[in-house]
Amino acid sequence: HPLTTKLKSFSWAPLGGKLRYSDNVGSYVVDVTQGKPSAQVEVDDGATVWAPNGYQLAGVTSGDLALTTLRGDEASLELLTTVHQVSDTLPALDAGYISFNKSGSKLTFSGQLAEDESFTGYTLALKPSPGVPVPVPSDAPDDAETSCRSWSPAGKLLLCLYNNAAGNQWFVVD
Repeated sequence: HPLTTKLKSFSWAPLGGKLRYSDNVGSYVVDVTQGKPSAQVEVDDGATVWAPNGYQLAGVTSGDLALTTLRGDEASLELLTTVHQVSDTLPALDAGYISFNKSGSKLTFSGQLAEDESFTGYTLALKPSPGVPVPVPSDAPDDAETSCRSWSPAGKLLLCLYNNAAGNQWFVVD
């Protein structure tokens, strides 16, 4: 069951019934529960992080945080928050540190939301509808940048890191 000859990246949905992949043309999701791929559903190239339910993907779209929701053979894109671009060479949002909690009701991301703020970790409630990003509480020094990396398996704790000229410090937030 061929998909493409120019595979760039792929990821399985958490429940294994869907496959997201990118090739030289674009990014797509296919349902593979019937043993062969369904029709391709085109998704934004930045939609790379699967929600636990397998029907949503979060990612960076034009430098901002967005959520893609899959419904049958269509995908809808919802902008969650706008991020301030620090410079042409530094990302305002780090796509590598976007993650959902176990229930998919929250996600964490790291970025700079305003020009006068530092790069920091945030949580964002998604249910019942997307809320406002909340900075992750920490005892980080004022000159530190904070990023949050991963939810605990139960989805209640968050592993984060702050760094500054003095070095790095890992911490857990509940």
